[in-house]
Amino acid sequence: MVHVPEHTLAAMQRAVDDGADVLEADLRLTRDRHVVCHHDVDLDRTSDAVGPLHRRTLAELGEVDFGAGPGVLTLRELVAFCRDRPQPMGLMLEPKLPSRLWRVEGAVVAELVHGLGPYLHGLPLLAVESFSPFALRRFALLAPRLQRVRLRSHRAPVPQLTASHTVGLDIRLVRADPTVVRDCHEVGLLTYVWTVNDRDDMALCVDLGVDGIITDDPGTARAVVDEGRS
Repeated sequence: MVHVPEHTLAAMQRAVDDGADVLEADLRLTRDRHVVCHHDVDLDRTSDAVGPLHRRTLAELGEVDFGAGPGVLTLRELVAFCRDRPQPMGLMLEPKLPSRLWRVEGAVVAELVHGLGPYLHGLPLLAVESFSPFALRRFALLAPRLQRVRLRSHRAPVPQLTASHTVGLDIRLVRADPTVVRDCHEVGLLTYVWTVNDRDDMALCVDLGVDGIITDDPGTARAVVDEGRS
């Protein structure tokens, strides 16, 4: 988030207040295998602690200040936040560091089932996203009802998908070759674009008819989308 410490409940509330339709979070496992919301491998940039997150237990992370008070935001808390609102929020999740043992994927699905039930009902959108086709295939086996988003960077311009009906494109790729959005739509792929923080890039996405804009500044994105509809 632009105005609030990232991956905190305060950031999620600010996104809702600014008009976001869907919340997005990166996920990591603690040492005792709880799923928490955090982007980096290390704690240094986002907290008053240092070192790898995965070497700390959830209880130990409860003593760390992430900029909005002590304690890390857990996936369980985030699901409840989205589910229990008067108008439930959509949720997109990017688990980090997929492993051959399926630990991240299995833990994520277990938390989603805990919060939403075995059929994963209750949110208008529930999706997992990853650069790894292997991770997406694991999610397809563990939870077929999840929407799966294959992320594509500007270094991998051809959206070759095998386990997804949605593609997440790097804004640098879209900026360099706007026809990629049309090409994805022509083969039936929903198209999200990340991370779109520049107003001109937001306007480009609206003009191209993308299906979703992933941004750190939902207030500006909402204004640009509304302007494009008027």
